Amino acid sequence: MHFGNEALLKSKTNPDAYRLRYPFRSGWVFGEKIAPIASDFIERAREQIYADADDVRLLFSIPCGLSDEQEYAVAELGHHAGFGEAYLVYSPIAALVGNGCSLENTYLAVNVGAGCTDIALVSDGNLLYRASHAVSGLSFNEAIAA
Repeated sequence: MHFGNEALLKSKTNPDAYRLRYPFRSGWVFGEKIAPIASDFIERAREQIYADADDVRLLFSIPCGLSDEQEYAVAELGHHAGFGEAYLVYSPIAALVGNGCSLENTYLAVNVGAGCTDIALVSDGNLLYRASHAVSGLSFNEAIAA
């Protein structure tokens, strides 16, 4: 199994042998078969990057369109990977904070990801609106390549 850019490259160079899957879009990340693989991936990354993970907190940047049950399942991935706490933040909010924006201001944040586009409206520290749409960076790439 390959992830991210490595998976994309493998699927482009040998499409008969490799097929891209989108675990959030299809719901697989929450299934019994994929969840242990995802937890193992997170645990291996933790061990490679920072061996003493007792004082490291895990933060997931998640799509806006997940249900409460799916959000819980994502947090559980972190617990199974050995993290005591796992925090969830919607991708557009993570983009705002990562760019130094104050959530006390009003922003309409749009995060175009590989599998979906997430939109969040924030004002005075409150999340007023969130949505996830199937239009994505990959669909833009495919339209341009066609």
